[in-house]
Amino acid sequence: MKKKWKFLQDGARAHTAKKSIEVIHELIGNRLHKHPAKSPDLNPIENMWSYLDRKVKESKITSILALKKKLKKEWDNLPWTEIRKSVNRMSRRLQQCEERAGSRLDY
Repeated sequence: MKKKWKFLQDGARAHTAKKSIEVIHELIGNRLHKHPAKSPDLNPIENMWSYLDRKVKESKITSILALKKKLKKEWDNLPWTEIRKSVNRMSRRLQQCEERAGSRLDY
């Protein structure tokens, strides 16, 4: 099973930058699986990144060290209610994805 997993990412510019690709290949070899840049976000973790982004923006971060500390603190204290909300929305997202034949979602 260890050798069968794939790393999935879309074709967004930040993901396709030369340095990003170099790091990805260094870390995962040839396990990168690409899909379109504006494909629907069907991963509940996307909501967690938005949640963390809001928490960071509420703070007066002045350094990379402070940013790292804030992100770690907020990740460690991520409320299960936020995680559950994201997971519970997945059936609606999947339905909308099917209705739109894979086009961009409202989320």
